[in-house]
Amino acid sequence: MNNESMPFYTADKKSPDSTVKISKWGNSQAIRLSKDELNKAGFIVEEELNMYVENNRIILEKQHTHQTLEERFAHYEGEYKPEEWDSGDSQGAEIF
Repeated sequence: MNNESMPFYTADKKSPDSTVKISKWGNSQAIRLSKDELNKAGFIVEEELNMYVENNRIILEKQHTHQTLEERFAHYEGEYKPEEWDSGDSQGAEIF
């Protein structure tokens, strides 16, 4: 048996949480994930994920997209009161 057909194991290898079956879906293939599995991974339906294939594994992870300041605060419901503060005396060649 050559190394390419051997499964990739790590020292922290554990038993699978569940098993899935690769099914036909039109001209593509698919696997089904339960709602509980999606929630456990922090994924939501219709979310786009990054996919990596390495060492006989398929790895799915959330996309880390840049958010504008407006997007970051879109759901903020707290109060914000802008105020000035004193940061102390100048320490270098600051010009005010």
